[in-house]
Amino acid sequence: MRTILHPGRDRQRTALMLGFQTGDLRVDNQTKVPIIEGYHVADLPARMIAFNEAMSASQTDFDAIVHFYVSDDRFMRLFREPEKYVPKLKQFKYVLSPDMSQFVEMPSYSRYANNCHNKAMAQYLQRQGVKIIANVTWSLPDSYEYCFAGIPKGTTIAINSNGVNASSDSKYLWYRGYEEALRQLQPTRIIRYGQKMPGEREDISIYYDNNYIRRMRHGS
Repeated sequence: MRTILHPGRDRQRTALMLGFQTGDLRVDNQTKVPIIEGYHVADLPARMIAFNEAMSASQTDFDAIVHFYVSDDRFMRLFREPEKYVPKLKQFKYVLSPDMSQFVEMPSYSRYANNCHNKAMAQYLQRQGVKIIANVTWSLPDSYEYCFAGIPKGTTIAINSNGVNASSDSKYLWYRGYEEALRQLQPTRIIRYGQKMPGEREDISIYYDNNYIRRMRHGS
């Protein structure tokens, strides 16, 4: 689902909460993209869990990484009432920065806006004490100027490859962005979600299963 923050009262309230309108948001001077603090992560848990599952009342195992590699509608409630979800997110080992859609067919301003919202939310959560790992995502090459901005070099990052093999175009764009991410960010470790891609940096990558697909295939 393709989403930009909802108009009206929810959008205004969220903008204030994240610091867009109060001057509290720290941004990259050149691109005006919000800045995320980096981590050198050594003790990664064995599993990842989607935000919508992590927020379930029955979820009490917090030794996990929370991710947002699901359709936008499954985590937009975080953008509407972020303070409501902070206490539970703080209990998890790590949380990836949000992954609001940046599809290549979206207008460039929409892709840029969603990238900024993802990082602004990550910065807000870090200020509240949530341990955030930067999720690195890109679209067309024109996004490289801002999509890697605001993320420190030489730290742990996360990259998703779900759906990349759907077409030769998506695979090509993934590889181009992946190589640019390595060049610009020089990560020391990559949390990888989705299928393993030939030629990627396996020596610094930790791979996690897509639990939803695994349950669909195996029923557990």
